[in-house]
Amino acid sequence: PYMLLSPKWVAWWLAALFVWRFSTPIWRHLRHPIIVSILISLLAPLTEVPNVISMPKVLGMLPFYVIGMFMTLDRFERLATVRNRILSAVFLAGVGVACALYSTHWDVSWTKWRHRYDEAALNAGAFEGIAHRGLFILIGVLMSWAIISLASRRESWMSHMGERTLYCYLLHGFIVFFLVHETHVFPMLRALGTTGVLITLAAAVTAALLLMTR
Repeated sequence: PYMLLSPKWVAWWLAALFVWRFSTPIWRHLRHPIIVSILISLLAPLTEVPNVISMPKVLGMLPFYVIGMFMTLDRFERLATVRNRILSAVFLAGVGVACALYSTHWDVSWTKWRHRYDEAALNAGAFEGIAHRGLFILIGVLMSWAIISLASRRESWMSHMGERTLYCYLLHGFIVFFLVHETHVFPMLRALGTTGVLITLAAAVTAALLLMTR
């Protein structure tokens, strides 16, 4: 069925962009917009938020949009100093080590950004839930800044592809759906273990590059 107010899977992003951009004048005029957006994200899962135009996710990831609004060109350039690049590399390496050591014990439900704290998927109290989400926001923002810090400032063959990432995000869903429903490739890759992961990464990078071409 067609459910325009209940977008599925990758389509939630279009709804989120609509709401965030529509609300931009509000954030421009608020006194402490970033703090307000973080509070909304932390407090929203304390109550039932209707899943209309993916509102739980829209509110959950709101701080990333609002912080991005206030990232001026000067602030982007400050991320590219040698000191900040060294810190970024060390931080991302630390995140990688933490994922390698502990990720098997992590519940990915927290990364969905759509559940209430007291839902079975999270099963957390108010304080625990707010602490977890606050940590996710902090790490997410720091990782974003770190990746931007390490990105090249020079023009290359990949520069123009950055303008077409939305197409890659939206269209890759059709590839995944086809592979899931028409082939047995994912069970086969899973059975290969580490080799399967490497093949998946190579295929994903290739597909992403193709989807971002003109």
